[in-house]
Amino acid sequence: MAGPDSHLPPDMEFDSVIGIGVNAQALDGNPRLTDRVMEDMNETPDLPLADESMDAALLCDVAPYLRQPVHVFREIARVLQPGGLIVITFGDRFIPQKATALWQALDEGDRRRMLSVLLQRAGFGPVDNGNVTPAPEDLFWHDAVHAMTARRPDIL
Repeated sequence: MAGPDSHLPPDMEFDSVIGIGVNAQALDGNPRLTDRVMEDMNETPDLPLADESMDAALLCDVAPYLRQPVHVFREIARVLQPGGLIVITFGDRFIPQKATALWQALDEGDRRRMLSVLLQRAGFGPVDNGNVTPAPEDLFWHDAVHAMTARRPDIL
């Protein structure tokens, strides 16, 4: 579900950044990716990565579209090293034709609560929440960005 922008700070360096998605053009257009995996996480939610092989996972604007979120989150927990971080961000806007019916039925607070429960069911530790709201005078940025983080415990 990776796109052309990883939303990573340009001044931060990483040993590797793996993008997983179905759009080859979007993956190829992302300059931060060191590896690209063509896979539809809704059709095949198993990650083609080794156990405990990753430090962190970033899901940017993916949550509204996950049809098997607990399975995906369990897979992320499996590939994260103990203490590894999952970061989930989402905005107030989403594509209704692609978003799950449950996501569309909930408000922002209920979406956070649902994601917290799903992360805990997948084996993650306590969930932290936050958001960034644009200044009223901002001409380009209009929607709040909500973020959730959790860590994989030492033992799953």
